[in-house]
Amino acid sequence: MVGVLLSNPTLAPYFSATKLAQEAGVHPSAAVRFAKRLGYAGYAQFREALISETMKASEPAKRMTKRLEKSDSNEILAKLVGDEMVALNAIKNHISQDQIDLVAQTLSEARCVYIFAQGNSIALQFMLDLRLRRAGLQTVLLSGLYREIAEGLLAVQRTDVLLALTFHAEPPGLALTYEEFKNAGARTIMISDSKRNLLPYNSSLQLIAPRGEESEYQSLTVPMAICNAVILTLAKLDGGKTLKSLEKLGTIIQSE
Repeated sequence: MVGVLLSNPTLAPYFSATKLAQEAGVHPSAAVRFAKRLGYAGYAQFREALISETMKASEPAKRMTKRLEKSDSNEILAKLVGDEMVALNAIKNHISQDQIDLVAQTLSEARCVYIFAQGNSIALQFMLDLRLRRAGLQTVLLSGLYREIAEGLLAVQRTDVLLALTFHAEPPGLALTYEEFKNAGARTIMISDSKRNLLPYNSSLQLIAPRGEESEYQSLTVPMAICNAVILTLAKLDGGKTLKSLEKLGTIIQSE
């Protein structure tokens, strides 16, 4: 049955137990037993989970298609720039400078900043890692498989801070990561484009600003601006630590 599901990932999730068993050449009851061995209450629950995952997998293509439908080939750049400007200008309606100040101050006080990201937001993770290290802060990157994330969480302490990036849908590993920081009594910061993504989490600090129409292709322009605001505010509030660290970096580079 695994072979049937893998060979036809688009249609197989919609098969009934009888249809799946028929395609696999087994008795219909085998499909039910198969679902239960995987931890589901029955085949109906298993099928629902498969359909849900199939729909999630198709969402990126649907969002890209909707974006392309709104712009012909001669105006894609102009339309994109216009939409990004609207989204950027709206950030101040969702996030205040006081919130940015609090996030920056929290980061400056951390023993270590753990940066969590999956998927496209890993680009932001790398940028934050570079700039926080240049500001003299210790960082740990959390991404990839559950095992890799779990290994990165082994040394979490109460004085550490989690900086999590989560957009559009909850990324795998976020719940595990958040729970470890909660158990350690450490502070958490989450940057997202929707309150819905953060409903399961009672995060210490949340910076939320929409990136545009949810059903369309979205860029990282808005969260990038938020992250840059945090970095600049950190440099302003940390008593010159960032500037001293950057000066030291420049001295080391010149000495080569």
